[in-house]
Amino acid sequence: MPAGALLLVLALSGAACDLMSEDEAAPAPEIEITGPCDAPERWSGVSPLVEDPKGTITSISAISDGAALADSTMLYVRVGITPGTTVERLLIDTDGDRLSGMWTLQSHLSGSGWNYLDDPNAGLVRHSGAPTEWNYEPVPVEGLGLEVSDDAYIFCIPLEGLGKRPPESVALAAENAHASLPARFIAGALYPPADASRGPEPIQAPGRLAFNYSAAPWIVRDCTGREATERAISCAASVYENFDQIVLDTDFSTHFAGGMKRLVTEIRRRKSSIEVWGYVSIVGSTKQPDGTRATEFSVAEILETARRFREAGMTGIFLDEYDICDPAYETCQLGPDGRGIKVSRKRQIEVVEGLHEMGLAVFANGHSVMDALGELGGLPAPLGPGDGDRSADQYLLENPTLVHGELAGGTDLEGATARFAQAIDLHQRTGVRLAVLDSLVGAISDDALSDPVVSLAWWRAAQAGAAVYALGNGGPELNGGNLPVLGVPPAAAGGYGDSFDTTPVRVLDGGRIMERSVLDCTGAPIGAVRVALTAGGGTAGFIPSGAASTGC
Repeated sequence: MPAGALLLVLALSGAACDLMSEDEAAPAPEIEITGPCDAPERWSGVSPLVEDPKGTITSISAISDGAALADSTMLYVRVGITPGTTVERLLIDTDGDRLSGMWTLQSHLSGSGWNYLDDPNAGLVRHSGAPTEWNYEPVPVEGLGLEVSDDAYIFCIPLEGLGKRPPESVALAAENAHASLPARFIAGALYPPADASRGPEPIQAPGRLAFNYSAAPWIVRDCTGREATERAISCAASVYENFDQIVLDTDFSTHFAGGMKRLVTEIRRRKSSIEVWGYVSIVGSTKQPDGTRATEFSVAEILETARRFREAGMTGIFLDEYDICDPAYETCQLGPDGRGIKVSRKRQIEVVEGLHEMGLAVFANGHSVMDALGELGGLPAPLGPGDGDRSADQYLLENPTLVHGELAGGTDLEGATARFAQAIDLHQRTGVRLAVLDSLVGAISDDALSDPVVSLAWWRAAQAGAAVYALGNGGPELNGGNLPVLGVPPAAAGGYGDSFDTTPVRVLDGGRIMERSVLDCTGAPIGAVRVALTAGGGTAGFIPSGAASTGC
């Protein structure tokens, strides 16, 4: 499981620079345009699709001239701004398919594939090619309009310019070099708006998650000894029983596998509710010094390894390197021949369905939340809720807040915020649980969460509704000998409500602030869990609304 900063694909072609140049003159205010755009009364009573009062791009609203978008001839989009703000482009996703259209910053983190963009200087253009490529072609269309004032850009778009037939819905985002609404990488605001409300989600502090990739996982904390003696197994089990979930690895061709099986048996004897995951890569064997894999795993080989883990007492499989990757337009993990290894949604489905048939839950780790939990190419994600005795599947957000003890900043902070927002939304939709792992440097103490910066990371995990949380130090055994038994930050010790309400998480100030409303045990709103991050720190915790709980 690779650790490190968020990786973003930022290469832009010359065509992108031509369309996005900041040297071009910004549109003059109060452009006088006759026709469909010159109708300010149209916006009376229209509620924004998305708002960010703290941002420079403050809102996006949309309406059409028909009873439904698919029956309309015009789409009108109002982008609210603070005075002096320039909107460089309106991004439009017309089909809801991330694999068509361009990704935001050509990055795999993008929640939408943008099929069109409306540039105030260049007009309406259509994307063609791979999602990692900036390749837009002009769309000649009559009736395209724009009105710019101190507080808004109003785009008037003939729907004949968005394809042969009007789309049933569109996703919209507005951006410039410094700001984006919705926040960068988050999927566009949907028009017509969907019912985003869901049932309240019970609040509970994240449980403890442990990783130990050592061939001898009985060597942990103060437990020593290369051989899996009865004493070593007992000592290690007394450590692991403090956790709710554990991820272990082994080489079944060595004698260590027998010791791991005995250890898992003892752990589960002491704590029957614990979940133990066996590590398997969906790609292939461990990366060699030259960057290639000696073996590219077939689906059958992955399932055979999983079968052996099940026989060893594992309750599920930790499926690493789960991202979709197509070497035709992306840099993928290298196979034995030095060529990129393709991981498709079809491969994900075959592996996950095979594991489910064995009664094993799947704990997937990949950089892109959308690749794991979103629909791709018309195919739903195979991860889902539990079934019978099988637990719900789980997705790992790795290093989303702290990377080697440092808070993400700039574009990486935007990416981390988007991953949280995507994960919260999709875990509610799919029933897949969330786990969060952040990384520090050096030894990690059991009271690490008393550090204000480290506690920010825990609060983000709690806000996401994470089932479990872990801190790792990125060593070759991940936590191994230094496995902290974490508590909760001091501010969370008294609890912070009974459930999150039905509304989605609010992403504010360009992605630097996230708020999630909290209810008491009667369902009354009492405040929010709020996390505000900066490059050097931030604040986090439960913020009361002033409304007193009515009691249970």
